[in-house]
Amino acid sequence: IKGELFALQVDGDSMDKIVTNGDYAIIQKQPIVKNGEIAVVLIDRDLAMIKRFYQVDSETVMLKPESNNLQHKPLIFIGSEINSLKILGRYIGAVKPMERLL
Repeated sequence: IKGELFALQVDGDSMDKIVTNGDYAIIQKQPIVKNGEIAVVLIDRDLAMIKRFYQVDSETVMLKPESNNLQHKPLIFIGSEINSLKILGRYIGAVKPMERLL
C-alpha cells in the first residue's frame, strides 16, 4: 500500500457489517475517496466516523452506515453543510486487539 497509514479504534456498531466495535480500522490517509468507498470523515473538526461515502450530486453528500442495528440511518449533508466534512482517509481493513485474539 502506498501512502501514509493510520489506525483508529472503532467505538460503536454503525459499521458492524464491516468492522466491529473495539477493532482497529486501518486507514490510508487521503483527502478524496471514490463514491461507495468506506471513508473516515471528520465532521465539524470534532467527530470522526467511518461510513460509506456517496457524493450524490454537487450539493449532496450521504454517509451511509452498514449495520445490523437498524437504528443507524444515513446522514445527509446538503449545500453548505458539506463544508463541515473533511475526508481523512479510506478504510482498507481491520485488526483485532491482541486481548481479543487470546
